[in-house]
Amino acid sequence: MSVEGFEGSGLASTSPSRLSQSAEKSKLEQRKATPPTTRINTRLVTIPRTKGNQGNGGAPNHGALNNSMMSVGESQTFVKNVDVLRKFILDAALRLVTELNDRVDASEYTEIARSLVKIFQANVRSSLLIDWAISYEVNSYATKASPMLREDSLQTQIIAQYFTLVGEPYLRTILQYEVIKMVKSPNTSQSRKRTRKSASSILKVLCSSASQCPRAIGAVCYKLNHKITDKFPEQQNAIGLIASFFMLRFVCPAIVNPAQYGLLKEKIENGDITTLVSVAKLLQSLANAFQDENLNVGDEKDNRFLKSKSEKFKNFILSITSVYNVMQVSEMNEEEGVVVTVEEEKEALVSIQQFVAKSLQRPSSKPSNT
Repeated sequence: MSVEGFEGSGLASTSPSRLSQSAEKSKLEQRKATPPTTRINTRLVTIPRTKGNQGNGGAPNHGALNNSMMSVGESQTFVKNVDVLRKFILDAALRLVTELNDRVDASEYTEIARSLVKIFQANVRSSLLIDWAISYEVNSYATKASPMLREDSLQTQIIAQYFTLVGEPYLRTILQYEVIKMVKSPNTSQSRKRTRKSASSILKVLCSSASQCPRAIGAVCYKLNHKITDKFPEQQNAIGLIASFFMLRFVCPAIVNPAQYGLLKEKIENGDITTLVSVAKLLQSLANAFQDENLNVGDEKDNRFLKSKSEKFKNFILSITSVYNVMQVSEMNEEEGVVVTVEEEKEALVSIQQFVAKSLQRPSSKPSNT
């Protein structure tokens, strides 16, 4: 995620069973940025994937689409006729998406991913975009899996924004009560004991919520697990990568941005943010421990806490990544209760058109293998 402060994060969704469309629209306008992952993550700090460090390793490369992109970027037809632009974006080969991935700046990943997810969901094609993102991410690494899902890229942002789209009601269900407790009684003294207690309460609810987690999220985790394992069968760290991603890109952003996810009605004060960030850091350390069983966070009591919670959290991740969550393409595309309005889709289409126009001025990158 882009590191742009605490003003907002994620992707707005309209869920009739939870909130009215007007409330969701207001929330969409409020959301402008994503949480500072470098302040959440104490070890696996998100690294912006620039053209210089982006791996290819067999990733799809459709070459430059200058002529087609010129049409999208400069022709007024695409501004006036969104149907033409939509058809071009939803092309089965995802040539435009691939070309954008090679051209845009890291600071643009979040906005482009948010727009693409809305467009594909509105047209019942989410599975196509998600499959592209998973394949591109896995194939971007030729020799080792350890950096996977940790670097900031268009494909990781697409997966993260999709998690937010289908998972916001779930996050509100499991986190709202615990976050309200922390805000009403902030840890002003920064007591590590209170931080561990709050983290423990969240983990208790989270680890017992596997059956509530949207199956679409579980389906993505299942696909990631199998793609990573097939590509790197000897490294055996797919579950750890998924656990870290799940916390860093999905759970922790909701904890540190509760108003943006509907957990609170108003933005919180800076002192309360510090309390929430401390808890999020400890939870992220737990996920990172999957990658490094000897992870030392500096505080001996924190280390004991991580070890005592590790097995339960691992079982939760294994549960949502299980075969139970395999979904047919039609089921994933039609995730119940997830609605993108006509207005939201149109805004997303215009946003992509603008990014295409800008990208025409940049050369297509030729990433090196990792």
